[in-house]
Amino acid sequence: MLFRSVVLSTRPSSFSRESSEDRRAVLEEALAFFRASLAGESAEPARSYLLRRNLPPESWKRFEIGWAPASWDSLSRHLSSRGYTEEEAVSSGLAIPKERGAYDRFRGRVIFPVRDEMAKLRGFGGRLMDGDGAKYVNSPEGELFNKRRLLYLLNEAKKTVRERGRIILMEGYMDAIRGHMAGFTESVASLGTSLTEEQAGLIKRFTDLCYISYDADGAGREAAIRGMYVLQRRGVEVRVLLLPRGKDPDDVLSEKEGASLFGKLIEKAQIGRAHV
Repeated sequence: MLFRSVVLSTRPSSFSRESSEDRRAVLEEALAFFRASLAGESAEPARSYLLRRNLPPESWKRFEIGWAPASWDSLSRHLSSRGYTEEEAVSSGLAIPKERGAYDRFRGRVIFPVRDEMAKLRGFGGRLMDGDGAKYVNSPEGELFNKRRLLYLLNEAKKTVRERGRIILMEGYMDAIRGHMAGFTESVASLGTSLTEEQAGLIKRFTDLCYISYDADGAGREAAIRGMYVLQRRGVEVRVLLLPRGKDPDDVLSEKEGASLFGKLIEKAQIGRAHV
């Protein structure tokens, strides 16, 4: 087995298997491991990837970006050394059970922590840089991580949302991060899914105006239309940004004058009724 059932001195003394607070403690321990791993030797490909994506080291700290080593059980062994059991790691969505011992859910991926609007850690998204496999793997759906009820970076965006009276809705982790880096700190992401009623309700709690900035491809435009109707049913005014064909917000904002261009797209979206 990869995990020890004994309690080590480093383990939280009040751990309860039924407590969501305790499961978040496991997630925070995993996040510390992922962030420390990004500085390790095995993370050179991840660091190179982030730099190629024009994400400097200071952004890694700002957005708590990490690295899940490619080995099958590096996180599992770390959690075991901190006194967590296999059951605790599995119930927190960090490991997948097998007869001979659990193995890590996230392997060889750049890690993005997902916090709720109160900044409580709910789970992770892991991006594959190359090779076979799904481009993104998220924490499993459960009590802690429910994509329908989460908006990436809302905890960081909500202050600006209230100040500017608007929210900018994007699709992916990188889009929202790029928005914040370019000064559009009211940006959030719907975790790559069509906007849900629960997410629309979250937006309504903070503002009555939402700008949708999804990818400028067929799927992105269809998702924008669906999101517009969901938001309007909640009483949220919607404007849709018309990005250059074939580009996503990350592409636009990464250009030399990207922030200026994005600002102009927002201004254009304010004119008349939103349409795609």
